Order: sequence, then structure tokens, then C-alpha cells
Amino acid sequence: MNALHLDWLADPPKLPADTPRLDLTFKLDLRVDGQAPHAPLVIAVGVVGEMIGAPSRVLVGLRDAIREALDDQDRLILLGEEAPSPFDFKGALSAGAEALRRINPEFNRRILLLVHGQELISPGSYEILTKQGIGLDVITVDPDVEQGAFVRFAALLGGEAMAVNPESALSLAEGRARALKAARYPGARLTLTPLGPTTLQRLYRLSPSPVFLGDIPEGPVSLDLGPLAPPPSWIITAELPRLHVGLYEALAAELTWLEKGEPRVERQTLLLESTAEAAELRAVRADVIAARHLAQATAWPEEILMALRRADGRQIIRTLDASLQHFLAFEAFDKASEIEGLRVRFLRRGMLRFQDINRLRRLLASVTTPPL
Repeated sequence: MNALHLDWLADPPKLPADTPRLDLTFKLDLRVDGQAPHAPLVIAVGVVGEMIGAPSRVLVGLRDAIREALDDQDRLILLGEEAPSPFDFKGALSAGAEALRRINPEFNRRILLLVHGQELISPGSYEILTKQGIGLDVITVDPDVEQGAFVRFAALLGGEAMAVNPESALSLAEGRARALKAARYPGARLTLTPLGPTTLQRLYRLSPSPVFLGDIPEGPVSLDLGPLAPPPSWIITAELPRLHVGLYEALAAELTWLEKGEPRVERQTLLLESTAEAAELRAVRADVIAARHLAQATAWPEEILMALRRADGRQIIRTLDASLQHFLAFEAFDKASEIEGLRVRFLRRGMLRFQDINRLRRLLASVTTPPL
């Protein structure tokens, strides 16, 4: 019996036949049966950008902090220990992938980068790691850096992007290493493929923390599952054209992982029914609707950034107002007060800083429980 399973819900549960355009939400939940076997951990650690102090000294500090979390069978690799100058982001990923390439895939293989400064994340950077089943975590120590790209990139690779002040970076790195040692299946991935008339639109991670992962391109999308404690879940929005009465294949989901060194796979095809019966169309999935609202809010910081580039102040105010109402609906009144402060500051000075956008992103990701 497989240890990993995928449970799914769709809203609406049944689709109205002969409607010109249908909007659909999928909620996917990973379920883990039993206790996952222990997988030893190997972390390749690197420093990106100019740090306060020599990069080699910062790297030694990271090494000492992370070693506190590791067991005898775990391994730690220092990237660029002898390098004359700091890595850029892609260079650090390439060095980490090369260092981990020869490591047995039964290990939980991760890269952890400490980053200072804004870094370009090129399209090829994702392929560097995903082909080898390597996960990524990023710790940024520069408050003036826009965090969105790091957050999405790390989440797609089963990791987290965390922003802290420099004094807290080493303790955070140790804490993340301890989290990575939680029960996990090496190489666990989820691949989603649209079927038939389905057009996938946006992908969000709902758990362990809400993250907007981006617009979905045509074709399959693949995700590293990362640590499975707690098991992750996702929200996917989709669009379908006019459907006649009948049963339709909408989405193929495939889970792959290693268990005791053996490859495992579970495949599911998500089926949807289109009906003309009015009584059957009254049902809604309130839990899926609430989860979608929670997840969709994590795209708002990106919408504000785009509006800033267009100098579209009205769109910024509309999005901040939506954020305010979002927190009020979730009864997060302290966070609603912070959003009101951001709104007032924008009205007074006509701009928002990256620190403001990052703060909004962290506030939205901190609300993880839909209202009852």
C-alpha cells in the first residue's frame, strides 16, 4: 500500500451544462499514512551577495549553527569556501547542484542560501534543481529587497524564503535545518497535467503557509513537496469552456517518491460532472471557497508591485482596501490595523517601499485558518 495519497475537492462540485464559461477551484491535500522512514539529510550551504564581514567568515558561522541540528549520518557541504568573491544566485544554485549530484538520492538533498541584495532569478535556475530532486531554502538579510520572487521560487522547490535581520540569520538557519529533518520521503514530487478542455490559471500553496506560486503555463506543472510535516495542500484555479451534460476528465495528478530506495507512484484522474439539473447545482463547497479566498490574497502584493510600475494609484488603493477587508473577514484585527497604516502612508507620500510590500506579504501569509 502506498504511503502518500492525494485527496481533492472541487468547487462547484457539479458544473452547469451549456454555460459559456466556467470558473473552477480545485483543493488538493496530501495525506501521509503511517510514519515516514527516516531519510538522512545533506545540506549544501552558501552565501550570496556582499555580507557584513567576509563571506568565508559568514559561511563558517552558518556551518557551526547548522551542525547543531544534524546527526552523525547527516552531511553538510560548504559552497564556495575557497572562492575569492561571493556567488551570485544562479552561481550558488549551480555549485550546490553539482555538489549534491553525486549524493545518493535516498538522502534528503537541500540547498540553503544566505542572501544579501536583490538577485536575478533566471528561468533556467528552477530546472537546475528540479531535475535532480533538490530542494531549496533562502534566508534574506536585506530589508530593501523585494521578497516575492524568492518566496515563490523556494516554495516551488519545497522550501521557504525567510527574511530576518542579520543578527537572527544563524539561529533561523539552525531552526530550518531541524525542520528539514522532520519525517520526509526523498524525491517526493507532485505533477499536475490539465486534461481535455481544462485551462489551469493560478497555483497557490495553502499549507504549511499560503504562497502565490504564480500563473500556470500551458502543459504540466511539477512541484517538490519538501518536508511533509505538516502535509502540504494547494489551491488551483481553472477555466473550462461550455460543456454539455456528461462526465469529464479535468486534471491528472501524479505523486512520485522514494520509499526504502524504491520508486513509488500514485496517479489520480480528477473527474467532473456537468449537469442541467438545477437542484444538483445548488451545492457549494464552503471549505474550498474559504481556502481559495485565503490563498488568492497572497497574489495581492504582486498586483501592487505591477500597479506601482504602472503608476496606477487607484489599483493600489483598491488592493489595499481588499487586504483590509480580508483581515476583517478573518477577524485578524491587529493585521487590519497595519494595512490601514500602509494605506495612509501611500496616500500621504504616493509610494510604497519594498519593505512595505514585504510586510504585506508576510501579513497575508500569516493568516492560515479560514473563518468558520
